[in-house]
Amino acid sequence: MSTLQIIIGAVVIVLAVAVMIIIMIQQGKNDGLGAMAGGSAADAESFFNKNQHKQRDAVLNRITIILTILLVIGVVVLTLIGK
Repeated sequence: MSTLQIIIGAVVIVLAVAVMIIIMIQQGKNDGLGAMAGGSAADAESFFNKNQHKQRDAVLNRITIILTILLVIGVVVLTLIGK
C-alpha cells in the first residue's frame, strides 16, 4: 500500500463516520404516532422556532449531500489508485 492510498483511505473512513453522524442528527420527516394522538406540550412551538428547525434541517441536508458526494469520490479514487 502506498502512502497516498493510506491517506485517502483514512479520509474515506472519516467521511463515512461523518455522514453517519450527520444522518443520525437529522430529525425524521414523519412525527410518528405522537402527532396523530395530538402531540404533547413540548411539541407546541412558535412560528419562529419552526422556521429555525427548517433552516437547521436544510443546512444538515446540504452537509449530508456534500459529504456523501465527497465520500463517493474518495471511494472511486481509492479504487482507481488500487488498480
